[in-house]
This record gives sequence, C-alpha cells and structure tokens, in this order.
Amino acid sequence: GRVLVGLWRMIEARPWQWLLGILVVGAVSVWYSLELRVETDFTKNFRDDSPIVKSYDFVESRLGGAGVWDVLVPVPADLDLTTLAKVRALEKDLRGIQVQGDAGQEAGLTKVLSLADVLDAVSLVDLTSDNFFARRALAPTLNVMQTKMPDLYASLDAVQPAPDGQPPQRWLRIMLRAKERMSAEAKSQIIEQVRRVTAEHFPGPPPAKVTGFYVLLANLIQSLSADQWLTFGAAAGGIGLLLLVTLRSVRLALIALVPNALSIFLMTGALGLFGTRANMGTIMIAAVSMGLSVDASIHYLVAYRRLRRAGSSVVAALEAVQQETGTAMVFATLALVVGFSAMAASEFVPTIYFGVLSSVTMIGGMFGNLIVLPLLVYLTEPRVENNGR
Repeated sequence: GRVLVGLWRMIEARPWQWLLGILVVGAVSVWYSLELRVETDFTKNFRDDSPIVKSYDFVESRLGGAGVWDVLVPVPADLDLTTLAKVRALEKDLRGIQVQGDAGQEAGLTKVLSLADVLDAVSLVDLTSDNFFARRALAPTLNVMQTKMPDLYASLDAVQPAPDGQPPQRWLRIMLRAKERMSAEAKSQIIEQVRRVTAEHFPGPPPAKVTGFYVLLANLIQSLSADQWLTFGAAAGGIGLLLLVTLRSVRLALIALVPNALSIFLMTGALGLFGTRANMGTIMIAAVSMGLSVDASIHYLVAYRRLRRAGSSVVAALEAVQQETGTAMVFATLALVVGFSAMAASEFVPTIYFGVLSSVTMIGGMFGNLIVLPLLVYLTEPRVENNGR
C-alpha cells in the first residue's frame, strides 16, 4: 500500500509530464499495432516436435506441399477434344505462375492435375491431336475411366443439377497443390494470379471458380486481423455503455476505457515492433482482456466516488483508493495471471499465446489502472476545495 501511495505522489508531482509520456507511448503502440501481421503457417499452431508438424514437414518437402485447392471450369455436356485442349492450355499457364515467396524464393503451384491429364495417361491414342482417331477414342476412354477408376473419375468430372427447364451444367475439376508454409502476401498473390489466369481461359458464363481449403484458410487468416479490431470495438462499446450506466458519468466512463485499451495496444504494438506474427489465440486477446481488466477500473472509480461524496478532496480520495483498492487490484490481477499462465503447458500454440499474452495484457491493465486512471481523474475532475486539490 505504501508503494502504491508513493507511486501516486510521483504522478501528482508531475502530472503533465506523465501525461505527455503516456501519449507518446500510446501513439507508438497504436502505430506498431497497425504493423501487426497474422501467422499463415498452419504448423506454427503446434510445437515443433509434435506429430502433426513432422507429418506436415514430410508432405511439404516430398509431396509438393500441403495446400490443396481446386479450379472448377464449366464445360459442355458433351465433352470434346476442343474443351480438353482449353483445359490443357489453362493448366500450362497455371504451372507457370510464380510469385515472390518468403526469403526471396520463387513460389507457385507444385502440382496441377485434371481429367485431361488422366485421359492422356490412360488413352492408347494421342488425344492432344484433333483427328479422326482421337475423336473416336475419347468416348471409350471416358467409359473405361468410369468403370475402372470410378472414384477418381467422380472427383474430376461432375454434373450440377439445374432448376426445372434449364440444362444441367458439367464441371471439370483441376486439382492444385501449393506450399502451405508461405506468408499471407505470397498466398494471396498466388490465389489472385490463379483467378486471373482462369478467368482469361474460361470467362463464362458461367465463370470458372477458384475454391478449396487453401483459399478458405487464406481468406480466414486475412480476416482475422480485421476481426480483432471489430471485436475489440464491439467489446469497448458494450463495456463503455455499462460503465456509463454504472458510473452515470460520460467523463468517468471514457476515462475507465483508456488504461484498459492502452494495455491492449501496448501488447499488440510490441508484437508488431518485434515482428511476431499474431495467431488465432492472439486475435482473441483484445476483446477478452478488455473485459477482464475493466473490472479493476470499476472498483477503483466506485470507491473514489464514494470518498468524494463523503467529503474527501480529489487528492485525498485518490490516495486512499490507491492504497486500499489498488492493493486488492494487484493481488486480484496476480491471481488471474497465475490461472491464465497454466495455458502455457498446452500443445496448441494459439492457446499458449492466449494464456501468456492475456497475462501480460492484464498486468499492463493493472499498471494502467494504477497510473493512467488516477492521472486522468486528477486532471479532469473539477476541484473547488483545498486550493483546487
């Protein structure tokens, strides 16, 4: 308690210098928070010695990558050699896609496979030449595939049912494989180039579609960063409304949000500064930590207002709250930190990040409530007694 009172007296002695320092730190934290990047490597969600990481290493190094996705191209109901030639031309351009990957390395698609490739492999006649023999051999080759390899055929060629009165649409599937361990920027470039090349060859209608788990995961990861600030904003808005109802003061409600938001920006800013990529666990911290640390702000301000109504001056009330409520705040925060730190033993890395960084953020929120909160109250509270104190 004496230490906390001493801290408050240091703040009271030079309030404007403390405020300037807090503003500088806050501005730098917000700036680097905007530099925060999201982790796109799925294996980074697990420890390096886990079985799933070792399996991923095998697939990435020997089987062309773990990123599996597809291009669906619309074709006529009666498949012909001309359509197969268009599919081969598309595949050729897809195989030529290259982007700048991590560490300056070239990255692109490692595998491209379609029904045209399988037909070329099993047919006794050269189907790449549009002649009498090739045209006559196409239908029997398709029948052989359907009979001998029904599962493979069904995965490469499908007919989509259509509403009444409209003809069904036939689709050929081009299976793609790419490296999973790439940055979000490189993945986005590959996906956009695949979409561009596909649209050039099969503009439609209906247009060709680029889809699959690889695309889904890339879009999911890209949306995580935006979701982080969306959930943070929603949490701050909801908490601010409840603070307004509880404290019945717009000024105090806004003041209570500042130290808790600042601790979150300090954490995300540090991650952005040191280049640490955020994962699914990190994304959840902003909204969750806001709700955990604001509890201390409510206790602090309620106790402060009670003392003020009892006739205490601003300085005396803050000093008393700093000693009594501040002491309880420290021990409550340490108890939460101990509980959340248990997550560090998890095998799932996002859980580790969530536990450890939530603990760090709560400690930051504690200091914010012990430094920033009383400082803002002191600077904004109307004072008429004790020479303005």
